[in-house]
Amino acid sequence: MSLSSRTGRAQHTQATVQKAGSPVPSEDAQCPQCHERFSRTGNRQVYCSSACRMARYNASPKGKADRLRRRLLDLGIDRDIYDGFLHDQDNRCGICRKPGTDKLRLAIDHNHVTGRVRGLLCRNCNSRVLPMFENYPGRAARLVEWLDR
Repeated sequence: MSLSSRTGRAQHTQATVQKAGSPVPSEDAQCPQCHERFSRTGNRQVYCSSACRMARYNASPKGKADRLRRRLLDLGIDRDIYDGFLHDQDNRCGICRKPGTDKLRLAIDHNHVTGRVRGLLCRNCNSRVLPMFENYPGRAARLVEWLDR
């Protein structure tokens, strides 16, 4: 095999590798999610990290729909039951009556021991208010007494 054919094969292999999206000389880019500058390691790299790529996806309408679908599957209910809760509660939190919005969907509240779905709550009631009283039923009665003073 001649030197020129080996050199030609090496150049062809190098060109093929670059076309396939393997590492190319790095260039600076700006992440559309966090707006930080980063050096690309591939032709198609758009985000600086997988965390930024997932954050952008989760914020998209498709990501939100996928997240709700996965959550319903985890709890063993279907979309009709979820929509029934929305209708019964007039698209409002079951505790504070704050309306749910497209931007901030109501959380699906369930009993962690039995798995039974109780209804829909806003983020504040689900993560702050309910945990204060769920495991301590006496607290709710004392709170009512306190507020009646």
